[in-house]
Amino acid sequence: MGTTTIRFNDEEGKILDELSRHFGMKQSTIIKKALFELYEDIKDIEALNKFEEQEKNGEVKWLSTDEFKKGLDNIYSKGD
Repeated sequence: MGTTTIRFNDEEGKILDELSRHFGMKQSTIIKKALFELYEDIKDIEALNKFEEQEKNGEVKWLSTDEFKKGLDNIYSKGD
């Protein structure tokens, strides 16, 4: 992958410097971590939206704690 140049104003540069010192990481690592955090946020929202759509369409089944435990017991007792 290539190199990307980012221009920061003074305030942004100071924030990046402070984050770099605080976490003991290179500035590029701080930027990469922020990038992946934002990407993860998008994926979490997409998963939540999908779940809410499935729930709205009646495609979600809620289990009580007892039903959940029984399901686990059935899964793990099959190996016996």
